Amino acid sequence: MYLFLELWSAKESWFLLSETEKSEFFKKISDGVKDILEPDCKAIGFTINDTDTDKRLDYEYLALWQMPDKESAIRFEKKLRELDWFEHFHQQHMRGKDISVDECFRHMMAR
Repeated sequence: MYLFLELWSAKESWFLLSETEKSEFFKKISDGVKDILEPDCKAIGFTINDTDTDKRLDYEYLALWQMPDKESAIRFEKKLRELDWFEHFHQQHMRGKDISVDECFRHMMAR
């Protein structure tokens, strides 16, 4: 399994869209990524970043996905770009193989 993390905030261009334009954009995005996300990818969760988070990153939203493999994550990244997601949102990603805490600590110790 692969984990894919999205962190994002709206750009000024998003705020300038009408409610109808925003709805149409979200429909385009939802329809556009459906073939990648269904049925093998799982949304673990979405959240709005607490303003009082210690050492808070300057992003308003977070989504964490579980994907079957790296190729799915790469296809998802490419599709977001093709659908012009980044025209309206500042976004950063992290992705990697789902590992145990012990595996993570072993990797950290070897550094």
